[in-house]
Amino acid sequence: LRCVSARAYKQECLVPGCAAVVRESSVISADNLEIGKVHQGAGQFGSKLKRLVQLVEEVPRDEFLIVFAQFPALMDAAGAALSEAKIGFVTLSGTTLQITRALHQFMDSDGRSGRPRVLLLNVVDASASGLNMTKCNHVVFLHSMHQ
Repeated sequence: LRCVSARAYKQECLVPGCAAVVRESSVISADNLEIGKVHQGAGQFGSKLKRLVQLVEEVPRDEFLIVFAQFPALMDAAGAALSEAKIGFVTLSGTTLQITRALHQFMDSDGRSGRPRVLLLNVVDASASGLNMTKCNHVVFLHSMHQ
């Protein structure tokens, strides 16, 4: 680390022949990355999805949420976390008939007894556009890179 920091202080790259400028602020100790660290209480889904579940659980049972996920894999992970917490949700995917049925299931729900309270959407998917979701009281934007 000292060698890397010394070269960064001089704004020099470590790779011979490389002309890139290296800054001290770009050098991060491996200890700060928390590689391999187990975060207590985050469970198998990590702290962001744990917080998503907490947010949904904090919302009164007669209120509804839209959760926009940035990536399909994140949407799948959010669905798995909500399922494990026994929180009812729907996604809009598949044929037009399947999407319509899921939307009606959500719109007709009272949010109790495991019925869907969360509409989980991929922010870049066409099914997320043009919906009039006046039933929803809360919106959550879930992105894997931001806290």
